[in-house]
Amino acid sequence: MIRRKPSQKRAKVSVDAIIDAGFISLAENGIANTTTIHIADIAGISPGTLYQYFANKEAVYLAMERHFVDDILSLLDDVLPEFIQMDIRAGATFLLHRFTEMLLKDNGRYLKYSRQSLHTFDASLSQHAHEIEKKLQEIIMQYVMHHPELMRIKSIPTFNYLILNGSILIIVRYLSDFSPTISLEQLIDGLGNMAVRYIAGEMQDTV
Repeated sequence: MIRRKPSQKRAKVSVDAIIDAGFISLAENGIANTTTIHIADIAGISPGTLYQYFANKEAVYLAMERHFVDDILSLLDDVLPEFIQMDIRAGATFLLHRFTEMLLKDNGRYLKYSRQSLHTFDASLSQHAHEIEKKLQEIIMQYVMHHPELMRIKSIPTFNYLILNGSILIIVRYLSDFSPTISLEQLIDGLGNMAVRYIAGEMQDTV
């Protein structure tokens, strides 16, 4: 990914600037029209400086991907203490609201990146999907420990995959729709209801 890891503060600033510029260029020019020259120009550095750290634009994309995944993992760590105190509906909608806020911050750079990834980076992002799924699984297990009645759910991994992972993808697709037929609040409310119904069905089947 990175040819030479930055050891000095100035070098780290350059790498961070390149990654930020990658997000900006991707949003402005799309994947096909983005070049290392575009990225370097936005970062305020020479192409030569960029090549000290990245072999090509694909290497910059990989660094952007890592940055995106790391921010998702950090978000999940941050929300855990509050999440485990909530009921399942409030918890599900809380997580989705926080994820939406992350996508929209910094002028929506992660959303614009995600729009591209839905079509082009799926295979690449799937390499890191297990990290997010593992983190979600850890959060769900801690949630269940605080709500032991949920131990009656037949397959917690299935709940995690269908409700949380599925909902995250639905949010990205919704925000990528320029003319949605429902509001974001209606969507998140519906996803919260879906989680409640799934839990209710699982609990009823074990009675």
